[in-house]
Amino acid sequence: MKGLCLFAACLLLSASNCFAASLTRSGCAGQVFSCFVNPCSVSQCSYPGSHCIADYCGGCNAVWYDGHTKLTAQQCSTATT
Repeated sequence: MKGLCLFAACLLLSASNCFAASLTRSGCAGQVFSCFVNPCSVSQCSYPGSHCIADYCGGCNAVWYDGHTKLTAQQCSTATT
C-alpha cells in the first residue's frame, strides 16, 4: 500500500519533485514532513541558472543548486542577473 501511495503522489507532482521527494524519504535520518505547498514555490534565488529541489527531511526546505553545486542563502540573495 505504501508503494501505491507514493506512486499516486508522484502522479500529482512534477517528475522532478517526485524524484526529489523519493530521494529525501530514503535518505532522511529525521522526520519527513508533508508540506501544504512545494517549498520551491514560495522561495526565490537570484543566482543565474539556479534551480530548486524540495527537501522534506526535517521540514519544508527549498534547496537551490547551480548544476550539482548547492548554493548558500548568501549566494542566492546577493547574486546579480
